[in-house]
Amino acid sequence: MAVAGTGAAGILLAQLAAMLKQPPTAREEVLTQVEALVEAHPRHLVLTSMPAVVVGTEARIITEVADKEFKTADHLAS
Repeated sequence: MAVAGTGAAGILLAQLAAMLKQPPTAREEVLTQVEALVEAHPRHLVLTSMPAVVVGTEARIITEVADKEFKTADHLAS
């Protein structure tokens, strides 16, 4: 199952890795963009309802499970 918006998040996160060497203001701009993408994701409310899931964790979850199929909840949890 493909979820809309996950491709954009993957592109942005790849750029983030290259931009970490830039001044803090550039990092803040990237964080703002990541936050906007994550908050626009269809599963945003579900993900942030989980304990300790914040923007960075949510972005990681979205990119890790994007474009993958899980037969069961146990398969996803593993």
